[in-house]
Parts: sequence; C-alpha cells; structure tokens
Amino acid sequence: MLKFITSFGPASLNCFLFWVIASIITFLAYCSISFHLLTSSVLNRIFHSYAFTIDCNIVRPRFAVPIKRYHNGYEGWDTTLTCDIFGYPTPLITWTRATVPMPRGRHVIAGKDLIIKKTRPEDAGPFMCRGSSKLGTILALIMLFVKPVGKPMICFVSF
Repeated sequence: MLKFITSFGPASLNCFLFWVIASIITFLAYCSISFHLLTSSVLNRIFHSYAFTIDCNIVRPRFAVPIKRYHNGYEGWDTTLTCDIFGYPTPLITWTRATVPMPRGRHVIAGKDLIIKKTRPEDAGPFMCRGSSKLGTILALIMLFVKPVGKPMICFVSF
C-alpha cells in the first residue's frame, strides 16, 4: 500500500502532482485509490491538503505447484499436460509444440490443461506452456514420452 500526503503550493499544483504520481504507476487498473481533500484557513489564507492511498493487489505470474517436466502418455489414450500458473491479473496460458503453434484437431487447450486426444507416437517430444500478463511471463518445457500399450491377454489357469 502506498500513501501520499501533500500540503504545499496552490491546489492546481497538488492536482498535477496527483496526476503525475498516478501516471507513473502503470498497473492502476489493478489498484484502488482513495483521495481526500482537506481545506484549512490560517490568517485568511486557504490551504489545501490532499491525502490519497493507492492499494495494489498484484502478483507476477508464477507456478502454483512445481511443473512435472517429464510426462508419460500411452498410445491410443488421452494425455493431459497441466501448467498450473496463477497471478493477478490472471495470466493468459498458451501452449506450443516446442516453439511452433499447437496443431489443431486432437490437441485441445482447456484452461491450464493441454489434452491430446488418442495419443500417437509422433506426439512425443517437447511442449511449452507459457503464462503471460502485463507483469511478466513464465514458461516451462514438458517432455512427453509416448509408451505403447499391448493388447490385453486372457489367461486360463486350471488346477
């Protein structure tokens, strides 16, 4: 929380000072401001005092839990990769296949999750999740390994 109190110069100077300070803070959209004008008179001279408080609740993007850097997927099954990033303002989470955009179709982005439908061997490799806001960017690389799934076998045992 920032608190400023000014009590010098004419009222127009104080208003200008308020504007300058507010302009310097680029994330005002995420702050609340309270402003109070105090007027006093001494020897027939009017003095103005301004008091304002800027309260900012901001959090740079960060991981809520450590990222699982290596992930096993199984051929023919759906695979979910998770990128649990939080912050305020809420970061925009994007997924890419290493450094290229995600192919459409079997790859579905659902919030913080990337769901790969009916995983194939060619889906193996690096995936990057990125969380970005006005306050910064954070990213992680997740390696996907695709394992084959054998056909089920029914065994009979007789005694």
